[in-house]
Amino acid sequence: MKTRSALSLVSAASVVSSPVSSRSSRRGVPVSSAGHAAEAVSRVTPDKPRDKRKTPDAVASSPIKVGRGKLNASKPKSSPSKSSKGPAPRTESFSACWAGNYASTSASPVEPHTLILGTHPSVASLSENRYYAHPLNAFWWIAGDCLGFRRGTGVSPSTGKVYELTSSLRGSDGEPLPILPYPEQLAAFASSGFALWDVVASCERHGSLDQDIRGEKPNDVVSFCRAHPSVRRIILSNGGTTSILFVKHFASWLATG
Repeated sequence: MKTRSALSLVSAASVVSSPVSSRSSRRGVPVSSAGHAAEAVSRVTPDKPRDKRKTPDAVASSPIKVGRGKLNASKPKSSPSKSSKGPAPRTESFSACWAGNYASTSASPVEPHTLILGTHPSVASLSENRYYAHPLNAFWWIAGDCLGFRRGTGVSPSTGKVYELTSSLRGSDGEPLPILPYPEQLAAFASSGFALWDVVASCERHGSLDQDIRGEKPNDVVSFCRAHPSVRRIILSNGGTTSILFVKHFASWLATG
């Protein structure tokens, strides 16, 4: 397979190069347990004639025999809220990764042309102090495929099977690529003109989902770009929430171009 351009990384994510207007719309479908109960009552014939003096609420809350068991038509108990877990821990992002972090004193660092922004490190990344540390995260697999390295063997240590996401990589078609340790992956990435950071510098969150981020404080992306005017594009690599948070905290900067 032919070597892919490093700039193919750009096509794999959203590029922010001009003022952006972001509109978030989420439509939920409310489910009324009381309505389901009333429907269930209308379909089941009670063992005894229904007492006409009973109110609809009384009928809906009475148990209905279904086979050997009973269906309680009353409103089901809600699942425990996240607040029952206690206060969410506050976590900190990593420092920005660019070639200046790895250049020797005798060499001038490669200035970044592209800044790739995630949202905030996951639990796995924080525990290992690495960007995109989870072995099934596609970031380093794609970056390595573009830049000529692999992050690992691509074989699950628990099952001994090859990860499905690695089956389309160049190293799987008879052209093995060198497996690099994490520091060398960063160096290869940054020396190709890419920089890596997160939108959120710190936040409170249970788990790793972006949608659960609360009380976030952004990284100073504006100052980074001013210090590195060579940056020509910003890629938001983690999806909708990353874009929403980026626009939320940098709307005025986007508006000024």
